[in-house]
Amino acid sequence: MAVCTALGGVTFPSHSVDRCGCLYNQRSVFACSIFCIRGGAHTDLIMFPAFFSFSVMQMLFHFLNYYVIFFVQVTIISAFVFPQPPPKPVNVFFAFCILLCSITGLILIFWYRQGDLEPKFRNLIYYILFSLVLLCICANLYFHDVGK
Repeated sequence: MAVCTALGGVTFPSHSVDRCGCLYNQRSVFACSIFCIRGGAHTDLIMFPAFFSFSVMQMLFHFLNYYVIFFVQVTIISAFVFPQPPPKPVNVFFAFCILLCSITGLILIFWYRQGDLEPKFRNLIYYILFSLVLLCICANLYFHDVGK
């Protein structure tokens, strides 16, 4: 239990408190601005996002991530199911290569969401996701024997 002295002693479960007793958690869902006075002379303003407020670009980024993850899952399932139930070794190998490429993208997305990557790496993530979609399209066309 954390007690925020700046808000009149309001108790918040599972949140940390900094040195002067103010609530501090950047992922907090509580909408509050807390002025923290350290040593009587220094003032910090800590802002918290209100109710998971996302920008349009962030929502588009999340939608694109989930779309690509779904597309990769469909491709991997197609490798084992099509054209007949016993899978061909080439299809399984192709699906394994796609899975390895997607792990790289997932790691970068995870680091980006944690804040470990700068926003300039978002274009690299977009490029990797676009390449994965093209690779999945090629794999599905190959699995379904299109063009023969």
